[in-house]
Amino acid sequence: MSLGTSALLAAQDEREAFIRKTIDIALRWHDWSMANGYGLTFSTFVNQFGYDELDAKLIYEAVVRIIQAAKQER
Repeated sequence: MSLGTSALLAAQDEREAFIRKTIDIALRWHDWSMANGYGLTFSTFVNQFGYDELDAKLIYEAVVRIIQAAKQER
């Protein structure tokens, strides 16, 4: 396996991990917000929901897009 192929596979694995992570968090956020009555804001996502990882902004934005897409399908 060449170095380029390894890098490509690593990038694909990284993308797949990001997809799985954001979908998982979006579902957990949805369940939590329904139970607690909070709307989706960055402040609530970090402070009340408790997602305070370094990638919080990136994950929050992905969660917003997932939730918006799901709502459009209704």
